[in-house]
Amino acid sequence: MPLSLSGPALSSAPPPSLLTLPTELQLEIISYLAFPGSFHLGQTCMYFHALIPTPDLPALLIAEQFDGARELNIFVCPVCMRLRGPGKFADNFRKGPWGRDGNKRQLRFCIECSTRPPEGVDPKLRYKKGESWTRFGMVYVKCKACLMVKRGAKERMHCEVCAACWERGKGRK
Repeated sequence: MPLSLSGPALSSAPPPSLLTLPTELQLEIISYLAFPGSFHLGQTCMYFHALIPTPDLPALLIAEQFDGARELNIFVCPVCMRLRGPGKFADNFRKGPWGRDGNKRQLRFCIECSTRPPEGVDPKLRYKKGESWTRFGMVYVKCKACLMVKRGAKERMHCEVCAACWERGKGRK
């Protein structure tokens, strides 16, 4: 009599998945993944994010050298320890000494970390009030008057403010 592959015994078993394995086996399997693979698995869900240790800065700086990171134009922010797209960085941090192959790339920071830095971050790794930067050729400023980050800047004796504060006279003193 031929063996049937359908029936109640086979249909009631849940399909196997990595999540159904014991933690020890999951860790053993994950240990065979190269760095980018384990990093990406850690980004898939909160469970794997908690299970897989966060890579250190040297590992992330190596990861940004991979062909895939170069194709996607991804850079590391050493402050938040994330691989981020080019729109998250000022223009000067994507080239020259702070660029992918530069000797100061461990000192670059994303705009988010520089304008709302996490607690305990080195004060040098952020934009101070009155500083401006360009992003895709457009000027942004951390206004010295209202302390908001806004597009466009007016400068008077190195005191940079947003256009709205300039118009209200706050930057003209």
